[in-house]
Amino acid sequence: MKEAAIIGAQIIVFPEYFMGKGASEDVDGPFISSISKKARDLGISVIAGIGEKSGLPNKYYNTIVFINADGSIIGTYRKTHLFNAFNVKESNKVLAGDKLPHPINTEFGKISIITCYEIRFPEISRILTQMGTVILVVPSAWKKGLMKEEHWLTLVKARALENTIFVVAVGQTGNEYTGRSVVVDPFGVVIADAGEEEKLLFVEIDLKRIKDVRTKLPVLDHRREDLYTVHS
Repeated sequence: MKEAAIIGAQIIVFPEYFMGKGASEDVDGPFISSISKKARDLGISVIAGIGEKSGLPNKYYNTIVFINADGSIIGTYRKTHLFNAFNVKESNKVLAGDKLPHPINTEFGKISIITCYEIRFPEISRILTQMGTVILVVPSAWKKGLMKEEHWLTLVKARALENTIFVVAVGQTGNEYTGRSVVVDPFGVVIADAGEEEKLLFVEIDLKRIKDVRTKLPVLDHRREDLYTVHS
């Protein structure tokens, strides 16, 4: 956080399970409280993942917290779509949230958060885009595996391109995870890629790019809502 603030970053994004997998505490517990204090001291906003206590034994929420530069919590999101795939069952230890994310109003525009596996569900990012999201943040702990890195990069680029928004996708590194933190612009162009290593990426996002892309690629204007049927 200090290094990012010195460089001049206004927001720093950490991955899913940033607090440590299996650990849990309240949102106002010592971990987030320490980050909030540091955010206030440095004047930088922070997005980070924690395990949030659920009140049930051996179950916690997979929660992302958005802390403003003044140290206040301006948004939280409990992961709703749990990773029960590829022989992994996240729901063994994690309790799913019951509310979809909602755009968070910031000085940079509306920022929304989805978590890892949820990049596979285009409905969520489309809904958030229709609600005015300009930057979609995706903290992740993307598991390694056959074709998994290809899935990650394809899905992140698709969510950016189909919605003509920026996607900031930040992944855990290490033996278990792919890494590959990337930032993708509204035209599907990867403008930053951390590779497999742990590193600090400094990326400048110009929201004018969204307007420019939508002028030549107005896919959102071409949606035929008169033909779409909602199935429950």
